[in-house]
Amino acid sequence: MGENKTTLRPFLSDALIMGFLTAISYGLTYIYESQYCSFFGIPDCFINLSLISIITVVIILLVSIFFLMGLYNNPWLKSFHAWEKLSILLFILNAILFLMMLGRKSWPMIVLMVLGVLIIVVSKKIKSKTVEDSPNFLFYIFIIIGILFGLSNGLGYIAASKQGEFLVTSTTPEMLVIKKYDNNLICIPFNREKKEANRRFMIIETTSRPEIMYRLEKVGPIEMID
Repeated sequence: MGENKTTLRPFLSDALIMGFLTAISYGLTYIYESQYCSFFGIPDCFINLSLISIITVVIILLVSIFFLMGLYNNPWLKSFHAWEKLSILLFILNAILFLMMLGRKSWPMIVLMVLGVLIIVVSKKIKSKTVEDSPNFLFYIFIIIGILFGLSNGLGYIAASKQGEFLVTSTTPEMLVIKKYDNNLICIPFNREKKEANRRFMIIETTSRPEIMYRLEKVGPIEMID
């Protein structure tokens, strides 16, 4: 008897796929923004997901994916199983994130490490050389989503910790504008000489404080202290 091959595509409408991708985009952007705000001590209730922020995060992740695809098709990985290739790339990402984040936020590395171990375990049970032919295609999709969420988390923290340019207020003391929330600016006071700031913030309503001037300056990266 011949094998009956089934595919997921007939069960997935274009509308369902677009809705799923939209939800993933919002989720990735929220995690990115959450980690960015967390670095400066700003709670998640001030996260405002805009179209520009979603597009920015998606572009950053697409660049990361293209980088991974280039490594995935590298000749020196040709002899490895598809799942083993993905596992190797996970460990590479893990090392890159660890070096860039200096171990301050460890859970993205832990997630990627666990995913790498799962891929190694699953790859031992898969005989096919391509992911599409394997019976664990859904598992592969979940792995990719996990990688994207781990990347989004790590990149949000890195973007905050490595940021150099900020809008600086003309107030005394000077403050850095971290993000815009509706008609308000969320700012934190900082020490220009030491390039330090604590995790206390102030909300400035732009319409009620027209006397405040802002200038774009390279004053970072900023070291956050408790």
